[in-house]
Amino acid sequence: MKSQYYNRHHNQTVVNSSLQSNKINIILIGTFIMVKLLVAGCLSIQFIGHWMNYYNQTGNSYPTSLPWINNKSECEHRGREWQGGKCWDSEHNMLF
Repeated sequence: MKSQYYNRHHNQTVVNSSLQSNKINIILIGTFIMVKLLVAGCLSIQFIGHWMNYYNQTGNSYPTSLPWINNKSECEHRGREWQGGKCWDSEHNMLF
């Protein structure tokens, strides 16, 4: 009888330690996944912020000369500005 009690008690101890081990594994895996998601979220926010900043900068206008327009009257007729013997477009976008 003592041996049955010991075996039953021993089996419960093994099962309990196995359940405890599984709980620890689940907690560790869950923590690992949460950290990965947090890092991925932070990197995504930085990436989006970088691209928003890039498009804000490239949305600005940068004057450029238009080499195919070579006289003042044609330049001004097109709504551009004639300066220094060149026709300047002040609404030029860097992405153009």
